[in-house]
Amino acid sequence: MRSIFSKTNYVLFLLICAFSIAQFTYFLVQNYNVNYYDEEGYYFISNQIIQNGLFNLTEELRTYLYPLILSLFYVFTDGSLSSHKILVSIFQYAVLIFTVLLIAKTAFNYSKSKVVFLP
Repeated sequence: MRSIFSKTNYVLFLLICAFSIAQFTYFLVQNYNVNYYDEEGYYFISNQIIQNGLFNLTEELRTYLYPLILSLFYVFTDGSLSSHKILVSIFQYAVLIFTVLLIAKTAFNYSKSKVVFLP
């Protein structure tokens, strides 16, 4: 059985991974202490979940899953918004990488070649 990665493709894959990690690190360093859009609102809701429980929220317009995930990460931080944001960003990056690899594996298994889409 032939390997998916030849030596050239493996080096290219490592370069793309290194670039992705460098870009994520740059984003995290630049934005860990800046709050955009409704980040503080979600942080506040995750604190409410920790204090009052999941179904005792006063927020009516949001679904429960994302604030629940945030509250789980709140347990592992010191309570500061910046450390909470760093931990959540790392989790979101890991989910993104997992999703990209899963889609790439599925596409490769479907086409059995490296060409997945031809315009």
